[in-house]
Amino acid sequence: MIEHDGPAQDVPEDAVRAQPPPHAWLTVGLGMGAALVGAGVCALLLIVYLGSRPLNLNQYTASHTNLIEDLLAANNVPRHAIGTLRQEQRADDRARWQYIEMAVELPETVSVDGVVKLIRKEMALRNINVTEARSGPGRAELHLAAAGRKLVRINLRPKGIVPLPDAEAPSPQCEKLAHEVMALLQDNALAQARQTFPVRDYDASSDPAPYRIEIEPSSILSLEQLKDFLLHAVTDRHISVSSDQGKSARAMLTLHTDGGACVELVEAPSRPRATPAQTNLAERTPTVAANRQPGRAYSPAHGLPGQADAASRARTRGTVRPAGEGGPPKVAIIVDDGGELGDVTDSILASDRNVTLSILPKACAAAVVAERALENGFEIMLHMPMEAHTPDLNAPGTIRTAMDADEIRRLTEEALADVPGATGANNHTGSAFTTDEAAMAPFLTVLKNHGLYFVDSRTDDRTVAYALAKRMGVPTVERDVFLDNDADPDSIRRQTQELIATAQTNGFGVAICHFRPTTADMLDEIVATIEAAGIELVRVSELVR
Repeated sequence: MIEHDGPAQDVPEDAVRAQPPPHAWLTVGLGMGAALVGAGVCALLLIVYLGSRPLNLNQYTASHTNLIEDLLAANNVPRHAIGTLRQEQRADDRARWQYIEMAVELPETVSVDGVVKLIRKEMALRNINVTEARSGPGRAELHLAAAGRKLVRINLRPKGIVPLPDAEAPSPQCEKLAHEVMALLQDNALAQARQTFPVRDYDASSDPAPYRIEIEPSSILSLEQLKDFLLHAVTDRHISVSSDQGKSARAMLTLHTDGGACVELVEAPSRPRATPAQTNLAERTPTVAANRQPGRAYSPAHGLPGQADAASRARTRGTVRPAGEGGPPKVAIIVDDGGELGDVTDSILASDRNVTLSILPKACAAAVVAERALENGFEIMLHMPMEAHTPDLNAPGTIRTAMDADEIRRLTEEALADVPGATGANNHTGSAFTTDEAAMAPFLTVLKNHGLYFVDSRTDDRTVAYALAKRMGVPTVERDVFLDNDADPDSIRRQTQELIATAQTNGFGVAICHFRPTTADMLDEIVATIEAAGIELVRVSELVR
């Protein structure tokens, strides 16, 4: 055997390393695929979990109870009088939420009926259902619900009000209305009214109304003029007035609230009815009681409150342009009270882009609606809450005459921040604030500093807002017609014709309506009617001077 003692042949190290392990890329690919499949399964399981997980509505309930507290505080209910009786967590298979019971003790100056109406209005804007139960005279219990779930119960109990002994006794709201109507008639020299209320032994099943005012027929206007006057002069914007001639020998008019008939106006006995010559408007001298705040003065120069004749209003503006001169007459339509989501807002955002939208700063979705409106090509305004003579009408964020200038400016700046993109502002309520120059001046200063215009909504005929804005150099215009104070479609159509007549006389007109179901349904019809009359619909910014 021959042995070889020679050196062994070594394989270089780099040659070994250069040889890849068998099937390396296949292994990597399979691993990545398995990881992706695992991630997909996890994502699917997460989606299924989130879909089956109950919706958390706790913050939803809390935001609405906070809103109610702010609303009550803005309407003269002290915060210490608002308490929480009970809080409990509730849940079903689709959601979990907090159920809250609140107790509110109302001061003597705030009526239960007014608070109920205010809460109903605010919650309706937020698609919250409100049901009411009367737990006794002068008391109310409200239940707030959404998507079939009870969220909040509010127990309203007046402080210092003696409960009426009879369940059929008239409400404090009716009593307040009766006294206001009497004062309006006397203050404005429209009637020699004799107070005969409440109706003795009132029976809701047989008597037309719990309060009655007898009027000397020789001293009144026509029934239609008196009806229009009351509709526009009474501070409660939710009343209606019906003509009762023919129902009885003496019946004339009846004023109704949401709760039913309240005040009946009847002809005083043994007096002849007036002839037209005895009811000449121009011969009447209006008077306003110095200590009376809520009512509105009646001025013969301006016709009935809220219905000033076009020629006299145009003279105060100094901007009359005869129809047909310099193009067709123009009108602007402002839709007030925007800021909530829902079908009404969706419908209005699908309407003519020349409609101008005015948004409440403290509404739950103010910024969202403002953004959507701007994206859809609308001009938007700030609908600034201002102090009303009636405390029940004051909304959160209201600026008041008792505030100093710095506070008014601060709240106005905050409100503008809530409605980004606003090109101007108009007043929400404001029957007290717009009659006070000292209060209006700091508000208008903020608008001027931002280069914004102001529209005087004319919620009180004694307003100084429009005249002051002109003196301060703030571009301005004033409202001519409210289209939907009465939600009846025929009434809206009549008010549309009033707007058309104003534009044809003055060359332009400004109308205000609201984010309401009937108005949203009729908005396209209103615009079509205006355009069919040869009138151009424009944005408010085109009419301010």
